[in-house]
Amino acid sequence: MITEQVALPFIQQRHADIQRLLSEASVTRLWLDYERRIEKGFECFSQACDVLSRHLPDKALTDGRVWSESIALALRALPGVGKSVMQYQKDFGSILRSARHFWKEAEALDDHELLALLALKESHGAVNDFVRLLAQFDRFADEEGIGIREDLKEAALRVERATWERLEAAYAGRNLDRAIELLAAARLSAARFEPRPATQIIREVASMNGRKGGKTKPTDPVKNFALERYKEKRWPSARKASFELRDEVFNFSKSVGIRLSDDNLQTTMHRWFLRYDKDTQSGN
Repeated sequence: MITEQVALPFIQQRHADIQRLLSEASVTRLWLDYERRIEKGFECFSQACDVLSRHLPDKALTDGRVWSESIALALRALPGVGKSVMQYQKDFGSILRSARHFWKEAEALDDHELLALLALKESHGAVNDFVRLLAQFDRFADEEGIGIREDLKEAALRVERATWERLEAAYAGRNLDRAIELLAAARLSAARFEPRPATQIIREVASMNGRKGGKTKPTDPVKNFALERYKEKRWPSARKASFELRDEVFNFSKSVGIRLSDDNLQTTMHRWFLRYDKDTQSGN
């Protein structure tokens, strides 16, 4: 298991911060457009924590060099799967050497532990980048005096800031892709401790990398409660429902110990309801 004095403060600090980032993001104007990418970052972060918390044998069943060779052979034997697992596999050796050179405490860590820590760091960074984008757009809107229900003005502002948004989103997206691949590398490295064929493990990692959702988010209980009420279909529109249910949902959030912004809750609920209607109509 990972050396606690080396990594525990590193993990705890980022775990607390990513919870804060998720809460902040959920009440921004562009949350619906970036929700899935931010959730993917949170999922990657959580899975990296899972890798670090595993109780593995003290000694790997396969030598590191032999395992790397078997992974390389298995990747070539699985067309279309290898790329989804580790597109930049050749770079991870230099990444590990560099991390150990600049972070002396990392010398005590196994490869899979260090790769998982790097995945955790990158996924936290990606979520932070996405949330910073959302917060900055809200500041732009506030500076223009655009209210939270002035959809046409908000859309015009987004067109005006399209180049900025595209560049910021691309930067955050690249960091998220890197985090996902570091996580895949950590899983493959940890598999040296397991008595299973490399091809089986690669297929499993590829499947997990492609899976959407999966991890519970801090606001899920509130969102689920709001959607269950909305499914009763007693309101003529999603907007009307968001106004009438706001106080009830806010009181529920307090009862389960989840802090939400009372000022933006109605807007957040409206977006939840619109997404639900859209997914229902498309059959998702």
